[in-house]
Amino acid sequence: MLFADTNDPRRQGAFWREKRLQLAGNPVFFALYPDPDTAGRLGRLAWDLCGKHKLNGRPRPDRCFHVSLHGIGDYAELPRDAVAAIGEAVSAVTMPPFAVAFDRVTNFGRGRKQALVLVGDDGVTGLRMFQRELVMALRKIGFARRQEPPYNPHVTLL
Repeated sequence: MLFADTNDPRRQGAFWREKRLQLAGNPVFFALYPDPDTAGRLGRLAWDLCGKHKLNGRPRPDRCFHVSLHGIGDYAELPRDAVAAIGEAVSAVTMPPFAVAFDRVTNFGRGRKQALVLVGDDGVTGLRMFQRELVMALRKIGFARRQEPPYNPHVTLL
């Protein structure tokens, strides 16, 4: 079932017209969150890096650490039919368990608004595969573009 065609505005039905009216809402996205122990370690790492390198930013609270997988959009309230369609589509995504390992710190952005992030190479292969499967499932119902930007898994620390 195609819910909406995000690449062709002429085929974007009432749901997408409604979505444009709700852009003042909150971001809705798929993400993976670390367990509390790992989140605590990420927080301590962020504070250590701030002190060691005299960084001006403030580390994120432990509860906010996550790896984004795919954005759905900004909504005051996601319509129930959209929630049902998304739930049905992603329930078909299956993957064996995989480990995630970030192995270096870098920055994203330019100027004074740079984010300090963890990134990885081989340690995020399973994560990339999972994200690709998730996006393919969402694309079938119109919640992902035909040509997504490159996925760069990371955890924002600061």
